[in-house]
Amino acid sequence: MKKLQDHVLAAYYSDARLNIHLCLNDIREKIGRRPIPNEDQIVGSFKEFSLTSLEPEKQERLIRFLRKRFPFVDVQVEGGKKGAPTPLPKYFDNLLLDLFKSINLLRNSFIHPAEPEAQLDYPLQKTLFFALGKTFDAALNTVITRFQLDAIKLEDMRRSDRNGVKDVDCFPLALCKVPDKEKKTTLTQSDFLYDFGRILLCSIFLDKSQSAELVSHFWASHHGNKCRTDRQPIIRELLSVYRIRLPLSRLQTDDSLTTVTLDSLSELSRCPRQLFDALGPQDQQRFRTGNSPGGTDGNKEEEENSTLMRRGLSNRFPSLIMRFLDFESSCKLRFAIDCGQFYYNVRLKPPTGFVDQRARVRRLGKKIIGYGRLHEFTDKCKSAAWKKLEQNYLDSLKEEELHSRSVTDKVEQLTPYIVPCKPHYHYADDRIGFRLASENENRAKWPDLGISEEKASNAVCLDPPKGRAMEPDFWISHRQLLHLAFYIHLQGNTPGPRSIESMLKRYRNGMAILFKAIRERKHPRTGEARSEQRREAVTKWLDSIFNGHNNALFTVTLADLPRVVGRFLMGVEPAKYSGQDIAQRVKRMVDKTETLYNDIKYLARKDTKPGKKNYRPIKCGQIADFLTDDLLRFQPVDPAHSDGGKLNSQHYQILQAALAYYGAHLDEPPRIVDLLDNAGLLSGDQAHPFLYGSSTFHVDFRISCTGEAKR
Repeated sequence: MKKLQDHVLAAYYSDARLNIHLCLNDIREKIGRRPIPNEDQIVGSFKEFSLTSLEPEKQERLIRFLRKRFPFVDVQVEGGKKGAPTPLPKYFDNLLLDLFKSINLLRNSFIHPAEPEAQLDYPLQKTLFFALGKTFDAALNTVITRFQLDAIKLEDMRRSDRNGVKDVDCFPLALCKVPDKEKKTTLTQSDFLYDFGRILLCSIFLDKSQSAELVSHFWASHHGNKCRTDRQPIIRELLSVYRIRLPLSRLQTDDSLTTVTLDSLSELSRCPRQLFDALGPQDQQRFRTGNSPGGTDGNKEEEENSTLMRRGLSNRFPSLIMRFLDFESSCKLRFAIDCGQFYYNVRLKPPTGFVDQRARVRRLGKKIIGYGRLHEFTDKCKSAAWKKLEQNYLDSLKEEELHSRSVTDKVEQLTPYIVPCKPHYHYADDRIGFRLASENENRAKWPDLGISEEKASNAVCLDPPKGRAMEPDFWISHRQLLHLAFYIHLQGNTPGPRSIESMLKRYRNGMAILFKAIRERKHPRTGEARSEQRREAVTKWLDSIFNGHNNALFTVTLADLPRVVGRFLMGVEPAKYSGQDIAQRVKRMVDKTETLYNDIKYLARKDTKPGKKNYRPIKCGQIADFLTDDLLRFQPVDPAHSDGGKLNSQHYQILQAALAYYGAHLDEPPRIVDLLDNAGLLSGDQAHPFLYGSSTFHVDFRISCTGEAKR
């Protein structure tokens, strides 16, 4: 019997552990903790989060980060069921801790041949059995829905048939043994996990291209040989549905030009997606893998729906291009550099305003963006005030526990600080900002915050940095960056009107003239909307603005302008809502209200008690969201105020939280009636049409509110 080779599994389980390390460090940076240096510390690093003992708002924030980086936890914790109650934090804590332990054990077992096999105790077996099973079932259903496959024809891929779990000898996709709940024996990893179970466990922590390469080794194993050839593309897609979401790669400043060049050539050999889309059909064929869907002419429809044929699916290519252009002496493009998070207003709020009688540290901050060559942002160039602000951050980490135990009865101002980080490119998924270097530009400088070292040392509230000072001059997409890179490379050091900076300046100046003319209503309005006469007039007007003529090297057409601007110049009126659209929107609101009203009435029945089959817990958060939105929706608008005279965002959140957490405050429940009265919902010209002056808030109030809203 041929099994998966240990050295292959060792390589990919090492990658899986490294991916976990990257995601945990990204989360630690966001919550203000130091990154861990080694990937063998993932279990201890996760324990440091102390998820179950955190304050509720910190729990919610951390769980949001964990769900973003590890999206499979929702399926494994909730079972993929719609309408399931919100899981408790301890479920996330226990599941991820067991998965990280499993990855560590298996990786060490494969990477050190002299070490004995990993021993899996009964609780760990139970966790893996349910986690892998739920992930497999949910992923298969997702693939069937996404690619519109025939579910009946894929019954052979289900984990179990009508008689129960299939035997591993007749089912090559078997995951693991069923844990023996009577004996609760400890099993080795080879006795408990089958080949595909190892593949699935590793794949949820791998990128899509990595899991596709890993599963290619499965086809040669004893169980993989039994898989039908037409099932292989489905299995590859199945493995990539619920997987880890890695943070954007960050290029550090100590990379040399040789390193960046070699990395770029490595990426080009696998053809990144941005480059693949720009190639012709014949060149694209060179980068198709032999086992991927779309490899033959008979699977063109499947090719449209799958991206497995593109081997390079990571986001490293745009940052590598920017890094390469930074080393190009003739390039005048200066991309946005993330220099850290600056918290300019840090204050300690007294414990008297919180239920648990613990003080809170509140912060107002802003990300600092600079422009220059990445390798020039070194520690030597930092100002004394910048270094002092970074030192304040290290001091704040040590004092955070002392602040939480503070017995102060008033708001205290704390020292501002900067969360230090390695300078890296700052860009969105498909949007990159940059500026053009000036003629007399010196070496790159860290952004000037306008703060002296003395002021940075004091506990004061500083002025926030101006956002406009950090905005770029131009925005481009990843694909446009690829075109710019080749254009700059082909131009070389040749000066002239065709240089990239001169073209960008002409476009920027032309767009400024265009918007000024539109503001002053000097744009052409001859001809009917969408007519050829109107198009010709607008085209001539654009040529006069951008100095473009027939066969010119630099022209801007209607298609090159933002869509909303082009439609405006062509006289196309913005779409208006018809009476039918408004009626449909009202109907959706009524249907949603009726559904919630029926659910609350059902949950309020006396025979629905915990432990019974028909019991469903009340989701207070969902009901509070609906009630808060509904209260403000029916409240009249005051035209004398620009905001309609309604609640601001902070008061809205206070009311929303009070409605959701009512009943959790046992000592002194909040007076929701007072909150409603302060919002003008109970009396005055902006009184709500059907709120009653009740002094309590309970399920009957929710039923009456939703009932009146429905009526």
